[in-house]
Amino acid sequence: DHWLTPEPYDAVDVEALCLDRCSTDAERDRISNEMSELAARGMLPVLRHLVYCVDRWREAGIFWGVGRGSSVCSLVLHKIGINRINPMDFDLEPSEWLK
Repeated sequence: DHWLTPEPYDAVDVEALCLDRCSTDAERDRISNEMSELAARGMLPVLRHLVYCVDRWREAGIFWGVGRGSSVCSLVLHKIGINRINPMDFDLEPSEWLK
């Protein structure tokens, strides 16, 4: 449970961050559904740490992957910036990632 996520990232509202980055109601609905599932699995600390990592990578000019494996099925990971593939553009279901 301890990810060494620095302030203020350990208090980031990941759902609000993702919802702010949505452009359609369908995206907002999917974010809400994915976040409910991720919260139930205790993944919020991991997501907050990923927000921190992406910000640091951008700040340092580090290039990271376009997307890999089943993680590209998550709109939450796309909105955080972990991958560059919007799963809704390719009809990828979050159930593939949340198995």
